[in-house]
Amino acid sequence: MAKKTPPTPPPPLEPVPDPKAPPEKQTVAVHDDKMWGGSQYVDGLPGRPYVTSKTQYLELLNKSGLRMKHQQESSTGPTTPEPMRPDLFAPAPIVVPPMLMEEAHVYGAITAVLRHYELLETLWCEDCHARGRHSGCRMQVTARRVLLECRCGHAIYVPPKGTTDLVLSKLANIARTQADTLAGTVLTAEGPVLRPTAVLHDMEALLLRRYLAVLRARHKDPRLFHRPCYGGSVVNESNALAIGMSPDRLVLVCQCRTLYHQATHQPVQPLKVM
Repeated sequence: MAKKTPPTPPPPLEPVPDPKAPPEKQTVAVHDDKMWGGSQYVDGLPGRPYVTSKTQYLELLNKSGLRMKHQQESSTGPTTPEPMRPDLFAPAPIVVPPMLMEEAHVYGAITAVLRHYELLETLWCEDCHARGRHSGCRMQVTARRVLLECRCGHAIYVPPKGTTDLVLSKLANIARTQADTLAGTVLTAEGPVLRPTAVLHDMEALLLRRYLAVLRARHKDPRLFHRPCYGGSVVNESNALAIGMSPDRLVLVCQCRTLYHQATHQPVQPLKVM
């Protein structure tokens, strides 16, 4: 007669360490519903309840609004979500105005001034900054189009076909002499410092004023940097030119020179009526 095969013993209720593993790795992590240290009273809860399982313990903590201390489980179960609070400042939606031909010609003409004085420009949007998003802008000026773009939207101008005077390489009818370069004094943290001063032409000053005006009308903050002396970071405002503008005077100061313009007022001659 064939011998009966003895039944296979059921697996142990508790995991058994692998005897072939090194002694330092023969630890067993048991994750079950038993309380740490067995059933016990919970002193930190009202009424000192007696709990027998982790589930019961976590439910009591969740109802009391408490959390465990020095335990692996960091969550006590589902919690009630906090009510949504409306923002105190809800800005209105931005409507980007279109770019007209006059504004595009200002951007095209200012390139000649920036190139001559070795100036680098960056633009920052005040509306984007107020809404907590990146405020950097992009300006693209070519013979085919002028584009001003930020996260509020974009304004673009496309000139008619055949237009060749949108972007200027230099300003015409400007004569430069040695008298246009002077010596000026700038007050710094170390005291007065002599620096070369370049006198701006009337047309250059007019373009700079118009350039700053049209950008600020769009809530854009322009920053100018002198290429030979700026520190390599357009985010650091201490590297930017300090710009002072009044109805009669325009001053741009960097670390190595000053750009200056003083308006000249011509006396108005009375008209003679014959």
